[in-house]
Formats: sequence, structure tokens, C-alpha cells
Amino acid sequence: MIRLLGGILVASGMTFLGFRVARELTERVYGIETMIDGLNQLRRELKQRGRGLPELLEQLSEQTALPAAALFQQCAQGCCHLDERTLAENWQDGVKKLRILSRETQMAMGALGVVLGRYEVSGQCEAITQVVTILEEERSKAKEEQRRLGKVYQVLGLTGGTFLTILLL
Repeated sequence: MIRLLGGILVASGMTFLGFRVARELTERVYGIETMIDGLNQLRRELKQRGRGLPELLEQLSEQTALPAAALFQQCAQGCCHLDERTLAENWQDGVKKLRILSRETQMAMGALGVVLGRYEVSGQCEAITQVVTILEEERSKAKEEQRRLGKVYQVLGLTGGTFLTILLL
């Protein structure tokens, strides 16, 4: 009876791991989409309202979902302490926390922080457009990876758990 219970636990654990990895792939796609939406909102707000960047970042942190909201919130809070750290430094620190992005995309996002608040609106909007294009490419790669590997991880977890259970029994 104990061996059977142990086998069920092993099979359940392996299945859970497989489904968890598949879920992480889905969360990565969602996270990239929130970043795209947040940057598009930032670009629209810069063009239309011409409001100050600190209050715009604060507003976006409330309107967007995680992980974009966390990035905007950190930058908005950093704007209160510009005598200690620049917006670019705060932005780059926030981008480094985005584990969903590849190294190249993180570098492009980090470079956007140097442009924000330093150039005229048209230059900032152009930089945002370039980063959004890079993020859209990253999203398409992540979707392909999710489509291709999501089911594989689920099936692998299920069959691996079943195989281990058979070996242990």
C-alpha cells in the first residue's frame, strides 16, 4: 500500500513538473505581450498628452499588468530620487529583473531607458517603436516555443512519472 502511494506521489510530482514548465512558457508569452502593450501605451501618451514622464510612468504602472507594471512602478519611484540615480539606471535595473526576455531584448530595452526623458517626443516614440518591433519578434519566437514544447513537457512529465512509478513498484 505504501509503495502504491509512493508511486502515485512520484507520478503526480513528475506530471506537475511537466505542466509547470509548460505554464512558464505560457507566462513568458503573456509577459512579453504586457510589455508590448505597456510600451505602446507609453508611446501613445507621449504623443497625445505630453505629460511629464514621472506621472505617466505612475499611471502606466496602474494600468498595465505584471511584469510591465513592475518596471513602470520602479521607474516612477526612481523619478522621485533623480539626484541619486538617473532614469536610465532605474530603467535598466528594472529591465534586468525581467527574466522573460532574452539577453538581446534586455539590451534593447535597456537602451530605451537612455532615450526616455532626454530627447524630444518624436525621438522617444521612434525608440519605443524600435523596441516594440524587437519585442514582437521575441513574442513570435516565444509563441513558437510554447506551441512546440508546451505539449512535449506535459507529456514528458506524465510519461516520466509513470515510468518512474513502474520502476519503483
